[in-house]
Amino acid sequence: MKKKQVEGTKALTEYIRERRKEQKLTQKDIADAMGISRSLYAQIETGVRPPIYHMDDLSLIHISEAHET
Repeated sequence: MKKKQVEGTKALTEYIRERRKEQKLTQKDIADAMGISRSLYAQIETGVRPPIYHMDDLSLIHISEAHET
């Protein structure tokens, strides 16, 4: 059974995915920087888990230096 996307998160999750790809980061890169598992990050990025609880951590996507440290 496929998990459904949380209603109202499509635009935000697409933005998160696009920003990650623009910076040539993997889901694992972001998950490691956030201190969470890659599978949890994947659920956030696909909208299965609401990203609202991780907004502070997701700000790392906006900082390209996060991958360089």
